[in-house]
Amino acid sequence: MDQHGTFKLVHNRLQEDDWSNIYDLIECYSRVFLKEARKDNEVMRSKLFTEAFFSSGKSEADLKKAFKSYIDMVFDHVAHECQLYQESQSEVLKAMKVHSDIWNGSLEDYLPAGEQYIRKALKFSMQSPFTFTLNMTEKKVLDIYSEGITFATDKVSSKDDSGFEKYLMTIIMEDADQNRMGQTEQEEKLILLDYLFIDYVKHKHDMDSSEIKSGISAYGIDLSDTFAEKTQNVVDALTK
Repeated sequence: MDQHGTFKLVHNRLQEDDWSNIYDLIECYSRVFLKEARKDNEVMRSKLFTEAFFSSGKSEADLKKAFKSYIDMVFDHVAHECQLYQESQSEVLKAMKVHSDIWNGSLEDYLPAGEQYIRKALKFSMQSPFTFTLNMTEKKVLDIYSEGITFATDKVSSKDDSGFEKYLMTIIMEDADQNRMGQTEQEEKLILLDYLFIDYVKHKHDMDSSEIKSGISAYGIDLSDTFAEKTQNVVDALTK
């Protein structure tokens, strides 16, 4: 900033490359800022996730209760993590000398709702600034990613046969009336998808979100054909 000055604006918006670089910086900084909170939250959700998806012999009523407990905790964790994220975002924007109105306007332009939002948000959410330290091959990380994202996609799809998506839609409609999340149906499902992916990987492979996502970044899996295919599956699940 000292060397190049403030960012140039076009029609009161950041240029897209500048916006993308700042967004990436916010994501990286917030991951560091949120790392311990997210790790603790993942441990807290672990039992509820198991009860909702990997506990057999439940009645329909008990299954709905398990779904509700899990979803409620996810939404509580989203609210907590969003608050921390906003704090880290404010610090970055202040350092970059970008006003919040400029930022929010640019965000609407470059991350619009719909398919483009899903693709960009998925790519950002699966990246990590942390060094991958596990002794694990690229194939193993790819297999774990594929397994986890397939599970999560199935659960937010209208074709889900476990009853989770149907119950999730009931809660989303209730939240729309209460404005608890302040998100669209598509955005709420995308948020749930990320948490389902994280919690599945934690349950099945005992990896936290920083570990699996740093592996995805380290091996460039977010640039692979498999990632593109899985992203298309998510787009189809949320838009059709």
